[in-house]
Amino acid sequence: MYKQGRAKAKALKLSGFLQSIIETPPNYADCKLFLTHLKSQGGMASLASSELEMEPISLNALKAASKECFDEGFEKLDTLRLKAVECLKQNLSPMSRSDKRKKSSLLVKINHLEESRVRLEGNLVILTQALRLSLGLCEKYVRLTNKLEHRESFNLERLELLEILSYSERR
Repeated sequence: MYKQGRAKAKALKLSGFLQSIIETPPNYADCKLFLTHLKSQGGMASLASSELEMEPISLNALKAASKECFDEGFEKLDTLRLKAVECLKQNLSPMSRSDKRKKSSLLVKINHLEESRVRLEGNLVILTQALRLSLGLCEKYVRLTNKLEHRESFNLERLELLEILSYSERR
């Protein structure tokens, strides 16, 4: 049982780790180290890091644990591994002048920037909704206090915040 729990923890940590590499590639030295481990499925399973609290396990144990952790099973980890390897390779080899002009390289860069933009827009929508909800809660608590000076200052500050929100939505 202990080994199975350890394998599940490794699968979940690996998933988060690989996603973090895809979103923000590490520095040059770490790229080389991670690239050697992520070139193969076995290397991914043997990846050990005290910082990430990951221990090496067998590939078979990782595959079995992945079936229980993810709907897609091990395919999810392998897809993330391949994307992470691609990101690490791009980070290790900066584009040469000729690559910057090739249509395929530019399309990859456009795709990457588009994914970043969509992710940022999603985060902005969530933050905007959270701010609106918190304003509603604040208004509720200000009404409960029944103090006129609190209401006036809250109304002024709320108008200022709503003005900022409406400005960001118009952009």
